[in-house]
Amino acid sequence: MRTLFKEVEIQIKLYFRDKQLLFWNMAFPIFMMFIFGSVFWGKRPSYIEFILPTLIAMTSMSTAFISIGVVVTGLKQSKLLRRIKLTPLPKWIFFTGQMVSRYIIVLLQTLLIIATGVLVFKVEMKGSIFASLIVITIGIIAFISMGFCIPGFVKKTETAGVIANLLFFPMLFLSGGWFPLEAAPQFIQYFARILPATYFIHAVREVLMNGTSLTGVIKDVWILLGWLIAGSIISVKFFRWE
Repeated sequence: MRTLFKEVEIQIKLYFRDKQLLFWNMAFPIFMMFIFGSVFWGKRPSYIEFILPTLIAMTSMSTAFISIGVVVTGLKQSKLLRRIKLTPLPKWIFFTGQMVSRYIIVLLQTLLIIATGVLVFKVEMKGSIFASLIVITIGIIAFISMGFCIPGFVKKTETAGVIANLLFFPMLFLSGGWFPLEAAPQFIQYFARILPATYFIHAVREVLMNGTSLTGVIKDVWILLGWLIAGSIISVKFFRWE
């Protein structure tokens, strides 16, 4: 276990040394909160309350999905992944270290978003922290499993970034995170129903903001678990070390 803890520590340190990642994944969501908060200040229900789950989803997808896909593809492109395979380091420690480090980082980002919402914008959260943590955990692991799919199909970091963003932006903007899906055209609603982010945002919003129990979002949870399982199967089947 000591080796695993060391691997997680290394991955977290590498993450926090990357200033671009820190800006886009930690500072940018807070910046967006202040932008929207200043525009809709004093209005109830607060728009910040509506988009806070979206910001959690955005940072989860960026750190867990895009980062995993691009970083692991980069390791493969530079032949470092092959070298890691040849070292005495157990393979499961490498993969678990990637997952656990991203999970811890996303939780820190989520706490920062929630703290800003509560302390600055007086956001009211009616839900159980424990139930919210379960939903967020399932969502993060689902996005991580999807991120590991990318290195199985591409060999270059640039290609991985393009594919990750082609999947990221539709999930971010068409999942009911910025406006109610009921107000969207019918074809967008149909498209949104196949996106995992739709169910993640809805579940977090219902459980964290509205106080809905886990049984009230059980459909969202099962669909996220389905994406987690599907992503894991595809990752294992198609992953290549070089």
